[in-house]
Amino acid sequence: MGNLYSDLGQPQKALDDYTQALPLYRQAGDRLGEGKALNNIGNMYGAPGEEQKALEYYNQALAIRRGRQSASRRRQRDMRTLIIGRRLS
Repeated sequence: MGNLYSDLGQPQKALDDYTQALPLYRQAGDRLGEGKALNNIGNMYGAPGEEQKALEYYNQALAIRRGRQSASRRRQRDMRTLIIGRRLS
């Protein structure tokens, strides 16, 4: 819903929706959803005078993204190791 409110030019309603969704994503352990919510909140704080607040949310979203990328790279590396091991045996 937040994206819809944002598209309709209702940034406060969008921010409210993203802010309400954030703890739900965290409680569910949904890191992708959490990262998107954080990024969207940062977008809503992009107005002049609120850049620092936006940056705080963007940095949290970036940390989640980097963590997810690291996990993905580990899985890819493990898969390559498994394939190579099977070929050598």
